[in-house]
Amino acid sequence: MNRVKAGRKKAEGGARSLIPCIVFLISAACVILVISYTGATIATKKSSAQPGGKNPRGGGESADVMEEGGAEGEEGGEMVFGKVVGAAPFLPDFDLSRPVEHGPKGRRLSKEEQEYVSAEAEYQMRLARRNELTGGKRPEPPFPRWKPGKIKEVFLTPTYPCKRAERLGGTGTDGEGGKWVCNIRKLRAGGRRPIVYSIGSAGETSFEQAVRARLGTKAFTFDPFLDDQQAAAIRAKHILRYIPIGLGAGKQLSALRRGAPGKRFATLAQLMGKLNHSHVDVLKIDCERCEERLMEDLLNAFGKENPPADQILVEIHQIRHVARTTQVLFPLEDMGYRLFNAEANPRCSSCYELSFVHESFLKPKSMFPDAAAAGGDAGGAGDAAGDPAADTAEAAADAAADAVAAAAADSAAEDAAGDGGSGEGTGDGSQ
Repeated sequence: MNRVKAGRKKAEGGARSLIPCIVFLISAACVILVISYTGATIATKKSSAQPGGKNPRGGGESADVMEEGGAEGEEGGEMVFGKVVGAAPFLPDFDLSRPVEHGPKGRRLSKEEQEYVSAEAEYQMRLARRNELTGGKRPEPPFPRWKPGKIKEVFLTPTYPCKRAERLGGTGTDGEGGKWVCNIRKLRAGGRRPIVYSIGSAGETSFEQAVRARLGTKAFTFDPFLDDQQAAAIRAKHILRYIPIGLGAGKQLSALRRGAPGKRFATLAQLMGKLNHSHVDVLKIDCERCEERLMEDLLNAFGKENPPADQILVEIHQIRHVARTTQVLFPLEDMGYRLFNAEANPRCSSCYELSFVHESFLKPKSMFPDAAAAGGDAGGAGDAAGDPAADTAEAAADAAADAVAAAAADSAAEDAAGDGGSGEGTGDGSQ
């Protein structure tokens, strides 16, 4: 009996001595798990911040809205920061190698300011990545014969991360006809109604419908190639202001008129002058291979200090050629535009939809009080139903568009009757 009791006591003592060892092993395992998880999280964040890393907001986004989401987004969301390569003259007082919450004088930055500083840092990293791929030089004639994959990687990878991009329009399961617009909330700041030009229609008006619904305004739609039935059909929708004039570069207007008798063409500056607009908020261009000459024409006509629009949405064709791609990209970059979205056209293997935003539109007024305000024209004050100011602005815009459209129609009729002269005028109906 005594032996049994002694054995039990000995066993109990041995078990008690094992308890500290078991506790130690469990604690060590927990520590190892925590360290592994932390390391994996840090590595993931670092890889996402690299210039060549996969950016879920870069382009070809499947969702219809690219925006900081959830409750976390309300507090500023997760920012992507990285050390800027090279000089950043527009942000000289910020150390962008770490998250920025305070300005150079200790003032806490607003959510908009934090997003701006973060986006500028990422923009610099993406430019540095592109410079690595090109050796820091722009391709010049004779252009290299690059494969389409390299052209896409070098020139069609978005350089600016717009955190609030939204797709407007699009038809069918592939979304053909839709365009990406950056920061609709800012476009509508103060209840204003943005000025939107839509160049080229072919009777497809899903973009204009979305503009009416999301921006609260009617787009000015320019297309000289619609027949009377098509023109009447889109006018009957009361969602746009249709003007039968096409957009062309200054040097090609006469050739355009000779190639399309009875059709009216004008430069962007001429169109804006006729409608009394000094600035456009969104300029959509889809005129089937006219874009190459147009961009250089915009640079020559408006210069680097006077961009015609806050955002330019354009489809380019024949991306297999470096020359044709850069003829669109480089003039816009020289004017201060940044590519924030690029996606392939599902119905055209060599076509890409590009969306650009001007750097002046991105700057918070609190950080750049001397920067030009977004949108040079009122665009229609107020937004409430029955607001007299809004109604007056809408009526004035409708009347201006109708007057320009009527003048173009009269001029086309004169040409058809043989009274249009040599056709060597401005191309917009005035001689």
